Amino acid sequence: MMSRFIVGAADEAAVRQGLHSPYHGFCEEGGGFAGRRCPDAIAAGGIALSLTTAAAYRLDVTGMVCEAVRARFLPPVDGPDLVMMALAEAVSNAVIHGNFAIESDLRVDVQGFAAFRTRLAERLGDREFALRRIEVCAVPVTGGGLTLTVSDQGAGFDVHGQLARPVEADARSGHGLALIRKVARRVAGEDGGRTLVVGF
Repeated sequence: MMSRFIVGAADEAAVRQGLHSPYHGFCEEGGGFAGRRCPDAIAAGGIALSLTTAAAYRLDVTGMVCEAVRARFLPPVDGPDLVMMALAEAVSNAVIHGNFAIESDLRVDVQGFAAFRTRLAERLGDREFALRRIEVCAVPVTGGGLTLTVSDQGAGFDVHGQLARPVEADARSGHGLALIRKVARRVAGEDGGRTLVVGF
């Protein structure tokens, strides 16, 4: 029987192949799935992706996952692709703030942006940070709809507390979760804030 997912070196062609039929996922070699979430998504007829943070930073994870989601689960999109918008924010947050542990308020001025770039280069060169896993799953919901999960191996954060806070229009950071909440039907946190669950 053919494996339901591909394990290998993370390049665009291999990841794309793993996310499309007849496969249901791709796992970058060297670490395996971080838990049960990816295998469970595959068993439920969904798709799953597990990459090191360095590979997730380098590859167009959002584009490849959204392409696979549209091909398998969703009708053609007219207007803004809400799944892509939410997924882009969630993956970016998981990479930058989750696994690389870089503060969100660094990019508010020129000096902060320079510090952000320096810290990002340091994290990419540090195996402890670069080899942490990012996992993305998409599972169709009975009766229509889709559940996306994005997991990281960072310190986590209080998703529920963040969602309860009012959005400050003039704030220079912290808009990502508010955007996801605006376009999705459901947003929740699991695993101590290391997994974001988004329902459409």
